[in-house]
Amino acid sequence: MSTENDLNERLDHTFRAITPNPAPVEDAMLRGRAIRMRRRIATAVSVAAVAAIGALAVPALLPRHTAVQPATRPTVTVQPPGPHSAAGLVASGLVNDLPWQVFIYRPGTHSAPRGQQCFAALGAAFEAAPGEVQDCGPVSGWGNTTDPVSFLGASGGIAQAGLGRVRANVAYATVKLADGTVLTLQPVTVYGERYVAFAAPMTGGITSITAYSRAGEIATAIPFRIPQGPAIVSAWLRPGQQVPARVTKLIASGTTDGNVWSVTVHLGPWGSCLVSSGGGTSCVPVVSPLGMNILGWSSGSPAVVYGSAAASVDRVVIALSDGTTIPARVVQVGDQRFFAFAVGQGKSAKRWTAYDGSGKIVAAGKVPLSS
Repeated sequence: MSTENDLNERLDHTFRAITPNPAPVEDAMLRGRAIRMRRRIATAVSVAAVAAIGALAVPALLPRHTAVQPATRPTVTVQPPGPHSAAGLVASGLVNDLPWQVFIYRPGTHSAPRGQQCFAALGAAFEAAPGEVQDCGPVSGWGNTTDPVSFLGASGGIAQAGLGRVRANVAYATVKLADGTVLTLQPVTVYGERYVAFAAPMTGGITSITAYSRAGEIATAIPFRIPQGPAIVSAWLRPGQQVPARVTKLIASGTTDGNVWSVTVHLGPWGSCLVSSGGGTSCVPVVSPLGMNILGWSSGSPAVVYGSAAASVDRVVIALSDGTTIPARVVQVGDQRFFAFAVGQGKSAKRWTAYDGSGKIVAAGKVPLSS
C-alpha cells in the first residue's frame, strides 16, 4: 500500500470479492492527549455498498407481500477485517446505512510529516459521494501512555471516525452513542500494533467509551464534543474515581486585524479542553501546575495561541517577529491557570516570558510553532 492508487485498487478488488461477516453488537473509542485535528477531504475510491448486519434492530423475517417498516433509528455497525481483507484495514461497517472503512497506512509509505503515523477513513459515510478523511499522530508519542486506548479522530460528511492504539491488557472496548446504541470494538493487529476503529454519526454523538480487560472494566472516557467535529477522548476515569465537575470560562478575547477572536476553556470528565473561535481545539488529561505549556493554536488571521501557566505566573509577555510584544493575562479556572493571545497577519510569535505578581521573571522559552 505504498501509494493511494495501490490502496484504491486493493479496496476495489476486496469489496468485489468479500461479503462481510455479521458485526458484533456494542461499543468503540476515541482519542486523547494534546490534540490537533485536521480534516482533509479528497476524492477516493468508489465504494460499493457493504452489506452488514446492524448492531441495532434487524427486521425479523416477514411473510411474502408484507411491507417492511423502516427502522426507527439509523443503522450503525462495526466489524473487524476478514481473512482476505485489504492490507491495513482495521474495521468497517455502516453509519446511517452508508458504508465506511478505516485503514492505517504502513509506516513510512504515506506522505505525512516526519515521525507521524496516519490513518484514513473511507466511504460514502464521510461525504455525499465516497470520500476520505484523515488524521495523523506522532509515532513516538501516540499510544505511549497509561491510557488503555489512545485515539486519533477525523470527521466528514455525516460521520466521525476514530482509530485507537490499544494497550496489551485491553481485550475489547465499547462505545455508547447518544441514542443508546452500543458498539463493540475487537482489537486487531496491523503492521505489528494492536488497533481498534469505529465510525459514528456526527449528530447525537458519543456519550462514553469503556475499555475492558478479560477480568472486567479498566476505565471509561467521557469525550469532549466539538460542533461539526469528532469527539475527543483525553482523560480516562478508573472504576470508582470521582467525576470532575464541569466548568466553562472565557479566558481571552479581542480584535486583531479587524477580526474578533476568543478562547474558552472547558474543564470536566474529559480533562482540560481549550477551544478558539478560529476552530482550534486542544485537550489534555490534566494541566501541570508547575510548568508553562503551549497547548495549541488555530491558523488563519489572526492566529490564536493558547496555553497553560504555572501557579506562580501572573502574566505572560510574547515577543513577536517584528520586534513588538503583546501581553497575555493569566486566568484561573478551577485549580488550573491558562492564557491566550492572537498574532496578526505577517507576524509570528517567537518567545514568551512569564512574570509573577511582583514583576519577577519566573520562566521563559520559545513559542514552539509558527503562528
